[in-house]
Amino acid sequence: MKIVKRYQWGAQPPKNTTPLTNQVRGVCIHWVGVKVTGDPEKIVRGIQRYHQDTKGWWDVAYNVLIAQDGTPFEGRGWKNRSGANGSTKTNKQYAAICCLIGPDQKPTDEMVDSIRDQIAAFRRVFPKATEIVGHSDLQSTACPGPDLKALKEIGAFDPAHPPKNGPAKVVSSGYPVPSRLLKRGCQGDDVRWLQHRLNIKGAKPKLVVDGIFGARSQRAVKRHQRSDPSCGPIDGLVGKLTLASLFVGSHQWQN
Repeated sequence: MKIVKRYQWGAQPPKNTTPLTNQVRGVCIHWVGVKVTGDPEKIVRGIQRYHQDTKGWWDVAYNVLIAQDGTPFEGRGWKNRSGANGSTKTNKQYAAICCLIGPDQKPTDEMVDSIRDQIAAFRRVFPKATEIVGHSDLQSTACPGPDLKALKEIGAFDPAHPPKNGPAKVVSSGYPVPSRLLKRGCQGDDVRWLQHRLNIKGAKPKLVVDGIFGARSQRAVKRHQRSDPSCGPIDGLVGKLTLASLFVGSHQWQN
C-alpha cells in the first residue's frame, strides 16, 4: 500500500531533525495505547500536535504510523532518528513504527501486512538493520500490547522470510489475529480468523467460518500441520509455530 506523505495528511514542519546513521539496528514496534477511532489522518495530525505542542518534541515521534486498514502514514521518514523509543541510545538504534490501536483493539491482517511492507522499505535504506523489537523489549512499558508483541515473537512482521511459493501476502479476513493458544473448544473472532486462513490454505471440505473450534477445525489444523513440518507437533493446537505457518505461507495442501 502506498504511503501517505506528510503533505498529504497535513503535517506541520519539524522543528528540527537528526539523521539516522549506520548505528541503527532495526525497527521498534509501538502502539498508541488508547482506543483509536475515527479518521486516521486526523488521528495522525493529533498525535503530531500532542508530541510537538504538549511534549515539546521536534516532530511526531514515529518514523511511520499505520492505520487499522493498513494505510501507512509518513512520520519522520526512514532517514531521520525517531523520538519514541525511550532514550537517545535506543532512538539511535531503532526506527519506530506506531500502530494506531490501543487496548481491546486487535491488529488486522492489513495492518500486519503493512508493517511487513514498511520494514522491507526501511531495510532498503539500511539493509544491515534487521532486528525487530517491541517497545517493551527496550524499557518497562505495556507498549506495544500483547497482540503485537505475540505477532513480533512469531516473526509475522519479518519480510526476510517469505512463504515457499512467492511473496508474503496476507489475505484480509476482517477478523483479529489470534494472540492466544487456540484449541478445540475455543470460540471467538480469532477462531474465525483461523478458519478463514485454513480455507485459504485449501481446507477440504471448506470450513464454516463460525468462530467455533470444533472437530472439523481440529482436523483441518492437523492436516495443515502434516503439510508443513515447521508447525512442529501434529497436535491440533494452534500455537506460535502453527500460527506463523498459517500467517505468511501460501502453501496449498496436496491430495
